Amino acid sequence: MTARKLDAFERTALGRLAQVESLDPGAGTVLGFGRPALERLCALGLAARVADEPGSYAITSDGYRCIFGMTQAEYEALPLHARPPPLRLWQWPPGA
Repeated sequence: MTARKLDAFERTALGRLAQVESLDPGAGTVLGFGRPALERLCALGLAARVADEPGSYAITSDGYRCIFGMTQAEYEALPLHARPPPLRLWQWPPGA
């Protein structure tokens, strides 16, 4: 499978999802991205719809791998001062 570089909307959406537990793009806030970008992230497996919150999305472990090169559990297990910055190139699958 050929790696696909995330576009600006997908990067913005994925970065925002990494900061919150779940996100509802229809909540009336200006986010800098829309539902189409979130759906593309879902198709790649980087985000998922939240089952008990209709219209909401959450980041997946693969979403963290795309941003930081490690899963959410690996990232959060590191001390705050040792956590890496986001990768420069966000693509999926990584390193392809």
